[in-house]
Amino acid sequence: MRLLPALLAITPAFAAAAAGRAVAQTPTPVAQLVVGGGSATDVRGLSSSAITAAPSVALAWPRGFLRLGATGTQFTTGSWALGGSASAGLRAPIAATPLALTLDATGSATTTSYRASFATIGATPAVEVGFSRVALFAGVRAAEGRTTLGTIAPATPFASPTTLTHGSFGPVFGGRVTLASLGGGDGVVLGYREDHARVDSVGVTDRVGSLSLIRGAVTLTGNLGVRSAADERATFGGMSALVALSRVVALQLGAESYPGDRLTGALGGHAISAGFVLRTPSGPRPLPRPSDVAPPARGLTRLAIRAPDARTVEVAGDWTDWRPVPAARAPNGVWYADLAIPAGEHRYAFRIDGKEWRVPRGAIASDDGVGGKSAWLTVSRAAN
Repeated sequence: MRLLPALLAITPAFAAAAAGRAVAQTPTPVAQLVVGGGSATDVRGLSSSAITAAPSVALAWPRGFLRLGATGTQFTTGSWALGGSASAGLRAPIAATPLALTLDATGSATTTSYRASFATIGATPAVEVGFSRVALFAGVRAAEGRTTLGTIAPATPFASPTTLTHGSFGPVFGGRVTLASLGGGDGVVLGYREDHARVDSVGVTDRVGSLSLIRGAVTLTGNLGVRSAADERATFGGMSALVALSRVVALQLGAESYPGDRLTGALGGHAISAGFVLRTPSGPRPLPRPSDVAPPARGLTRLAIRAPDARTVEVAGDWTDWRPVPAARAPNGVWYADLAIPAGEHRYAFRIDGKEWRVPRGAIASDDGVGGKSAWLTVSRAAN
């Protein structure tokens, strides 16, 4: 069953959209609550109005993330569903190359008032390569689903108690292209993903294209997909809008259609939803952003710090053996420098008035080994 699928997919972009600027990858746990209502289709294919609450907690760092969540849905038909999920991702760049090894893993379980329960688990190891505004990936996905159906009523498809297990395995590949980088975290990204899997000796192919737009406090996403199998041909897709009202509250609207789940046997359907996202303020803090300044040129990375009372500011990092480079002052008291920094992980810090070393508020800080701190920076091939 799906009620707020688009919302749950795009809320990781909430902090960036709320501030309309670059966001530090802060490894602080972020708690979130999604509350919304609309029309939904349950796993039996029955549609009705429903309300959903979905709390979650997430932890992200430069090389990965971990997210735990729960979902409760009450239908106006009187039925309900409770579920839990976990997802994790790891990314390991290969030094001096545009390559990275990635691993994504997911697991979920749902129980319902009509004595049906579902569980899935899956993992996707892949290789990613990045060139300027283009990133491509290829890997394999292995997954398993288990469905337990109790005796409900003779008129339903689940008249006899039974347990079903299905597995799938196959290649997955795709990529994304940054069509426009508007600065401050804004931009337009086009993506594509293709999954080939064999479920119970039946080959199933899902092809999905996506488009996302982040502009200030607004995030718009859309996707369109096609499923091809010997016994199924389906087109699906959806659109959603997320409007950040503050760093802790956002409004979401969404609508989608989706195919059935071949692993659990859950039927496809439609969902229309509207709701709010409530997020703890302990989430990622926005990095300083200079005002009235054009975005950095292509291939350059902007580093900035707020120091309105400083007379001079310099920035230094390990990519230049800590040789200071002068920074420029913006009208709002933020000092910045646009630098050609090689792809990879780096450390940097700002020197204020030629003596005091500081790191930007919101950046990940670590001890530099000589009594001070330096900020941790990860630069991809698409530098901006």
